[in-house]
Amino acid sequence: TSLETVNFNAANCTLMGRLVTLTYEYYTPFAECSSFTTLNIGENVEIIPAYAFYGCSSLTTVNIPASVTSISDKAFENCNGLTSITTNCDAIGDAKLYFTVDDIRYKVLDKNSVSIVNYKSYTGDLVISETVTAGNTFTVTNIPERLFENYTGLTSVVVPNTVTSIGKCAFYGCSNLTKISLPFVGDKPCTAEDTKQNVFGYIFGYTTMNWIQLDPFTGSTRIQSKYIGDEVNGYYFYIPSGLREVVITGCSYIPPYAFNNCSMLTSITIPESVTSVGKKAFCYTNSDIIFEGATPPSFGGYVFENSSSYSTYPIYVPTEEAVVEYKAAENMQSDY
Repeated sequence: TSLETVNFNAANCTLMGRLVTLTYEYYTPFAECSSFTTLNIGENVEIIPAYAFYGCSSLTTVNIPASVTSISDKAFENCNGLTSITTNCDAIGDAKLYFTVDDIRYKVLDKNSVSIVNYKSYTGDLVISETVTAGNTFTVTNIPERLFENYTGLTSVVVPNTVTSIGKCAFYGCSNLTKISLPFVGDKPCTAEDTKQNVFGYIFGYTTMNWIQLDPFTGSTRIQSKYIGDEVNGYYFYIPSGLREVVITGCSYIPPYAFNNCSMLTSITIPESVTSVGKKAFCYTNSDIIFEGATPPSFGGYVFENSSSYSTYPIYVPTEEAVVEYKAAENMQSDY
């Protein structure tokens, strides 16, 4: 008999004359069942144990209620066909549930948010969606390490403001990238009080070997920016040599040395939300710096330090009144 839908409505029940239980002491008869496609967990179930639905290769739809308080991280292991997860369960993030929509694979972080774990091959201009609907409508909040590694077909990328963390080397080897829009600089939004403050190049990968001029793996990206963390350590970043425009869209703070030595850039846009810029954030950058806020942020020392004349450093602000305010801002007169 073909079984397409499983409605599990009690912690203990009898199915076809056999006792079925969802506890940590027993496996269920559903493990490695390849026939059913939909699983509905009932309100009386509180625990989903390890391997309960292991290897259910045809399972596409899972409905889990808020009554479930514990889910093993192996409960849905090797359920690789999931496309829809409907849940209001606070424990859902423990389940290590993955689903696929439009050839993009996601990992459920909690009942509201997901991480992208595998992105389909892409060429051209990529706009990453803020949300994905798969039963629940989940917010995309994480881009993991090396997600877009060696996506040489990418020419521009927009990362939405919903993203709150970006892994190291997430865009390593994107050698034809010319423009990127990011909600923040580094791996996550940070403040001046944070002990770890990563710079722009972090998402492209880095080395401590300052004599390397070309990425030995792609041959097409150059190490342009250095400095991460404290002043003791110097790091050299594999930023695409053809990258020209950077747009920051959603943070309140630009860390020290954020774009240090990014001389390939021609334009950096800083949003109105930024209220503080760390020291030497744009030193030796030589690009246009566009501030969208009429009120200047607080500036650290030597923010615009440059080997050329300070008087010609291109800084753009939205209004004539803003020009006066920016020129009068602390630490601006020595750098402008």
